[in-house]
Amino acid sequence: MRIARKITVSLCAVLCLVTLLGGCGQNKVPQDLSVPAISVTGKGKVTAYIVEDFEKDYYDLAELENLVKDELSKFNESRKGAEAEGAAAMVSLMQTLVKEVPKAVLVLEFQDIACYREYAGKDLFYGTVAQAQQAGYDLNVELTSVKDGTTIGKSEIFGMGNSHILIVQDKVRIFAPGKAQYVTSGAAVKDDGSVEPSDTEDNTYIIMK
Repeated sequence: MRIARKITVSLCAVLCLVTLLGGCGQNKVPQDLSVPAISVTGKGKVTAYIVEDFEKDYYDLAELENLVKDELSKFNESRKGAEAEGAAAMVSLMQTLVKEVPKAVLVLEFQDIACYREYAGKDLFYGTVAQAQQAGYDLNVELTSVKDGTTIGKSEIFGMGNSHILIVQDKVRIFAPGKAQYVTSGAAVKDDGSVEPSDTEDNTYIIMK
């Protein structure tokens, strides 16, 4: 994920610098989230949660915050037009413990999916199955029913033209705009309604009720 790589690079840059210097139906993200994740609303707003190790005594959260804000400012300035203002913004940055390991948790918000795709360099789609088909997405995939574990394929998916589908390229926890009905085979639906992607390199598909 480019977004993870960008923030990882940002973290590394900050650490090196410090070393040298010294919606309705929306699945809610838990406040104590400690794994990388994205959340997509029904209106297409995307929130990315980046979690990185932050265990060294000389790591400086303020330095990291300044670096991230500068990166986001440059990204927004690079997007011409009125839509550029606030296209990407930092919601929060905090340090926490995850299984006794210090972590930095950065939350970024993108005004729409196009903005997220541009910043992250990873694909993301939300719309109806029919719209996904029209956009050229490969729907010749096997999905598993969350309810009973049965599987469906291309023909059944095409028959759900009005159902909403979320297609995520990145390997992060996914909080979808609605309750998952079918998910990529091998993916897991967690107790909080989020979807944990499979270990394969394929996209994660989520068809919602």
